[in-house]
Amino acid sequence: GFLRTPPSASMSVRRPPADHASTNRGGDGDLDTVPLLMSEPSAPSKSLAVSVAGRLASLDALRGATVMMMILVDNVGSAFPEIDHSPWNGITLADTVMPSFDFIVGVSVVIALRRFKQGDRRAGLKTVLVRFLKMFLLGVATQGGIALFQWDLATIRIMGILQRVAVCYIVTALVELYSPPAAP
Repeated sequence: GFLRTPPSASMSVRRPPADHASTNRGGDGDLDTVPLLMSEPSAPSKSLAVSVAGRLASLDALRGATVMMMILVDNVGSAFPEIDHSPWNGITLADTVMPSFDFIVGVSVVIALRRFKQGDRRAGLKTVLVRFLKMFLLGVATQGGIALFQWDLATIRIMGILQRVAVCYIVTALVELYSPPAAP
């Protein structure tokens, strides 16, 4: 099949053939596989499904697609009402950007805080608080700016988009960090 579980990874994908005329066959006659979530760095792969070591390639792809979607709706949304924000009576492409980022944050939190779940939760709390403050303050600094390091306090937004993502992050991270482990 397309997916198989090798002994070293919980999930893997088929490696693309070296050329179109042949396929890469392992010693067992099955297609070579590469892990989707790698625990150790390995040699760079030509597979599009594998990202940098320790990264979930599908999440990186979703993040990239969401950023592209955000740029699209910000730049051409006003010219095409079908993709611009809906005025309370429906949903358009622009209305899916923030929920997509929130979903990505939720999945990333579970992966990133896994090491603190059974270990030092105080270190995890420190990491969460520092990351929250960085996101929140960066969001405030980029809202209402006139030029670099110049802000108009009359137009600054305390709760902009990045600040809302930061709030979603800290709530999700605290729940993940302090909730008991799931029953087997």
